[in-house]
Formats: sequence, C-alpha cells, structure tokens
Amino acid sequence: MLRALISLLLFIISLNAFTQIEGVLIDSITLKPIPYVNIWIEGSPIGTTSDLNGRFNFGGELDHKALVFSAIGYGTKKKQANSISKNIYLVPKAIGIKEVSVYPEEEKELTVDKFRRHIIFTYSTGTSGSSKMIAKYFPYKEGYSETNFLKSLGIHTLSDVKNAILNVRLLTTDSLGKPSNELYDKNILVNIKKGNHKTHVDLSKLYLTFPKNGFFVVLEWLIIPENRFEYKAINSESGKKMTYTSYEPSVCFVPADSSIQYWRYSGEWREFHQSHADYSFGRFKGKSEVPAIELVLTN
Repeated sequence: MLRALISLLLFIISLNAFTQIEGVLIDSITLKPIPYVNIWIEGSPIGTTSDLNGRFNFGGELDHKALVFSAIGYGTKKKQANSISKNIYLVPKAIGIKEVSVYPEEEKELTVDKFRRHIIFTYSTGTSGSSKMIAKYFPYKEGYSETNFLKSLGIHTLSDVKNAILNVRLLTTDSLGKPSNELYDKNILVNIKKGNHKTHVDLSKLYLTFPKNGFFVVLEWLIIPENRFEYKAINSESGKKMTYTSYEPSVCFVPADSSIQYWRYSGEWREFHQSHADYSFGRFKGKSEVPAIELVLTN
C-alpha cells in the first residue's frame, strides 16, 4: 500500500513538472490579440511564437521556471509558468517618431555589404522547432551622409514551403554594442518565396534615417503552421529513416570581412564568430561567415 502511494505521488510530481500551457497574448489598451510574440524560457534557448490570433501553447518541464514574452512595440513581460492564466496582457511602449521633411531632388542610392550568391551554409530553426533570431550590425560611416535614409534590404533565402513568413526587426545598440531598443516599433513581416532567392524588403515608406551609432537588422523565425516543413532523413545513430520538422525559411551565409558583427539570440544576445576551414588560404583567407543581408540607402 505504501509503495503504491509513493508511486502515485511521484507520478503527480512528474505531471506537475511537465506542463502544457496555453494562452492568448492581448494588447492591454486595445484588448486585441497580439500576433507573432516571441516566447522564451528564461535563460534558455527554447522558445516559440504566438500565432496570428495571439494564441500559443508551450509544453515541457516548466515547473518553477519563468516565461519571457517579447514583441516589437511592447514592454517585455516575465511570468512564472505555473501562474499563467488564459489571457496575458502586454503594455504598448510609447515611442517617439522624428518628424521627417521630404524634398524633391534627384535620387541617389548606395548599397552597403552587397553580396554575391556564393553560399557557404544556411541557418534556420533546424529540427529544434524553437524560435531563433540572428542580427547583423551595420555601422554608420561618414560617407552615408548624402544617402542617409534606409530604402531596402536584400536577404538571401532558401525555403522549402510556399509563402513562408520571416519577421524583420530593426534595433539600435546599447552602451555595450548589443542589440537594444526598437528603431522601428512594428514587425516587418516578409513573405518568402519557395526556392533560392534574393528577397527584397522595402523600407522606404518607414522614412528612417541611419542612426549615428549604427543599427542591427534582426531576422526572427516564427514557429507558426505556415512555416512548418516535414521531411524524411536517415538518423545517423539508428540508421533508420525518420520524419523531422523544421520551420522555414533558411537564411544563407556568405564570406565577408571578419570585422562584420553577427549576433545570435538564444535567451540572450551573444556575438558570434563563424569561420570556415577553407578560409585559411585562397581568396577567402581571413574571411568570416555572416548572414547574406545587404542594405540600400537613398537620399
């Protein structure tokens, strides 16, 4: 009898440790659902995304752990997993937008970090099914003063699904040079075509000028049904064919100057240096691998 009670107690404890949390992210002012919110286990690379209707579900060993909710235009919120109710309210942030005067003149353009489609490798969620972000830093240079408006981005993408959705964030830098506050306070959702493409992102209607401290272009993967891709592959350990799931698209990496800053977010921002063995010689000697993102400036 005692053994049965102990077994029952251990079973209940294990159920409490493995928690399935469901909820809806709500704007505290408009009371409308908030789509595509980043949700992370605090201090962990494990995360997910709310869907178009603000709904999310999170499963795992969450007992005594906190979830962090982060969305463009809203204050970050942290809640203990075991205290989460159905609705979670995020508070909008007040962001001042500078007034911009537009004068007709001959258009000038400048492309920064223009890349050739020489793919070194690609980066995506892989089989983890966890939300990820990568960031490339664009420093300000004096030569940009004549073309200091952000016009567009070019991103080299590969996708196995039709009309995948990638979120683009534009962030300023903090005093330590890390990605920090929003340069633009809304998600920039980009439709990615199936296949191998240079995807163009129009920034011209945002009327943003190049910050003197530079800024980060952040690519955020969304864990949503539209991006889900299933495929079969041989498991290296078992030798059996298994079904895997990834969330598209992949972003291509290209060789670049080793001084270019590339960051990854897995619970916190970390600068990342990726080098390739072949770069020890030949035309790529001294190069690093960075996300294939180019920036077009205009006046």
